[in-house]
Amino acid sequence: MSERALPYLENEQAYHYGSMNNDLYFDLIDAIRGSDSSLEAVNAVLDKPISNDKYQKLKEDYDKYLKDLKEAGITIDAPYGLMGYAAPAYDCGGGAKQYTTPISLDLMIEFGMASEGP
Repeated sequence: MSERALPYLENEQAYHYGSMNNDLYFDLIDAIRGSDSSLEAVNAVLDKPISNDKYQKLKEDYDKYLKDLKEAGITIDAPYGLMGYAAPAYDCGGGAKQYTTPISLDLMIEFGMASEGP
């Protein structure tokens, strides 16, 4: 927790573990960001088809992510997300990797690209 710059009281029951299917993540981003993006392209990479409403939400979230990057003055090409490091705080050293992604963790779990572990 020191690397995350978070004060921490040991509580193993409150700690979250998980895994990520990186290939599926990159394939989904590619399906929603391209000029030929469509519900069919997204459903082709997912195990369970999604509705048009869910597809539109994905597109809106992705477009908002790109807009937020631009408004923040971030000029690098970061279609899959950004990674940075936690700053020191609360007498903790910092340095842990921190990620910002265009797809929420809830949707990653729903789409089967991320899972919560024991």
